[in-house]
Amino acid sequence: MRLSSRLARVTPSQTMAMKQAADEQIARGHSVIDFGPGEPDQDTPAHVVAAAKAALDAGQTHYTASAGLPVLRAALAVKLGRRAGVTLDPSSILVTCGGKSGILYVMLALLEDGDEAVIPSPCWVSFPEQVKLAGGKPVLVPFPARQGFEPRLDDLAAAITARTRLIVINSPANPTGAVVDPAFWGELATLAREHDLVVLSDETYLDFVYDGAVATSALTARSLFGENLVVVGSFSKAYAMTGWRVGYTWSESALTQGLRTLQSQDTTHPATFAQLGALAALEGPQEPLQAMVAAYARRRRLILSELEKVPGFVCVPPRGAFYVFPDVRGAMERVGCKDDMEFAVRALQEAGVAMVAGGAFACPGHVRLTYAVSEEDIREGVARLARWVGGSGM
Repeated sequence: MRLSSRLARVTPSQTMAMKQAADEQIARGHSVIDFGPGEPDQDTPAHVVAAAKAALDAGQTHYTASAGLPVLRAALAVKLGRRAGVTLDPSSILVTCGGKSGILYVMLALLEDGDEAVIPSPCWVSFPEQVKLAGGKPVLVPFPARQGFEPRLDDLAAAITARTRLIVINSPANPTGAVVDPAFWGELATLAREHDLVVLSDETYLDFVYDGAVATSALTARSLFGENLVVVGSFSKAYAMTGWRVGYTWSESALTQGLRTLQSQDTTHPATFAQLGALAALEGPQEPLQAMVAAYARRRRLILSELEKVPGFVCVPPRGAFYVFPDVRGAMERVGCKDDMEFAVRALQEAGVAMVAGGAFACPGHVRLTYAVSEEDIREGVARLARWVGGSGM
């Protein structure tokens, strides 16, 4: 069978590959502490589940508007607008099958073959691959640990060429937890308008910040961006709804209609009852989200403290999201690994600890560990790493 050249442009998700490898080890009867998945370990809040069940019982299993349920789009406009201090029109909202679909639609709507998308790195695994899938060229701009992995405007500006069409910002960031300063958005808006670029702001982790960090939406600078902004978000992280596949985009004018067209010819819309569950998440009690953030704040402190005991691990404290992204080059040398992928594979096989190699995030020599796991698993998993690395000697 001859497959399209489009498939040759992209690689499978390494985060999902590590999850599969960990699951296979567990199925064989091995004990694995899994720091790999990028999802909350809590269950979806009970009132959200109840709303979806009620929707199913009421026969809410049919097609609805391709842009999403009007009542959900209205609720999203209120929430996003209130958080950013602006007024939003529900017609600018598209409800998507997870945030990932929304991001791909943006790439498809904006990029011609050979167009460039500037992406700060380390970055989420799917950003470069989705750019390539759309025919574009990802331009990765590295931002080092010594500056907290935080994007700097001058470096982004230096990466712009005549082919640049898009700048992607993820704050708080996966995998680093970096958070941009609130003033950054206005400065970036000026740059985008100057070069007629679109900024894609992935705000999936906006609710997860710690130690007094402040994460703001790009919509706070909406008046400066004009039509040069699209915001993507998701219910997956804040409401522990990763399997529900409900996300959303906000954009202006022609882009909104373009995204709707793409969805109408792809997934049509997320499941109707899942959208009604998402509505309950927005309008119902927010205590489950608040409890989750408080729990992750404790776990963040714990994993940072525990990782100090692992030889060769050097970690910048994340300001947001729910991951740590340590430099493990010293540990790699101790156990004789040539790269971070070998390190992650051997950690799973020899120590029973699953992590994602930093190369998946365009940052070799690091690994990503989530702290969206129990405190018991954090202690046991990091202890296993300490024994494995520390027992190797040098």
